[in-house]
Amino acid sequence: SILRMFFQIIYVHAAEYGVAPYANAGMGGGGAFIVDVNYQLRDEAAKRGTKLLRRMAARSHEKGFKPSSLKILMVPIGLSGKATLCDFADDHNPSLFICGSRGLGVMGRAFVGSTSDYLIHNAKCPVMIVKTPATESKDGSTETPNAAVISA
Repeated sequence: SILRMFFQIIYVHAAEYGVAPYANAGMGGGGAFIVDVNYQLRDEAAKRGTKLLRRMAARSHEKGFKPSSLKILMVPIGLSGKATLCDFADDHNPSLFICGSRGLGVMGRAFVGSTSDYLIHNAKCPVMIVKTPATESKDGSTETPNAAVISA
């Protein structure tokens, strides 16, 4: 396709995961267990993100184009997914950063904040927001991809 001749299309997902607090690890040897739990949480987030990206790539392929690559960004402790996506965009300087919108509503945006709004105001590249229908997983949950990056 013409798009693939001139641009790379990279699908990106920022995988956030909860972290078990490190309670006094010296008392009773509980610290090793908490470290194991944190690794498990991180691994599960990476697996979910990989599964989501592969599903989105398969959908794209059905529509006639194939992403150049799929990237999982593991969100560092203390950062948000939106900040991690913005850092990725700033580091890679894409021609266009496309972000899906989940439609959190007023309350969701007030408590969580909108990723798309954050990217529009903080990314150094052009950002396009696309209202995409959520896909339903077998377990009944809905997921939308974080972003697609188009780079020349």
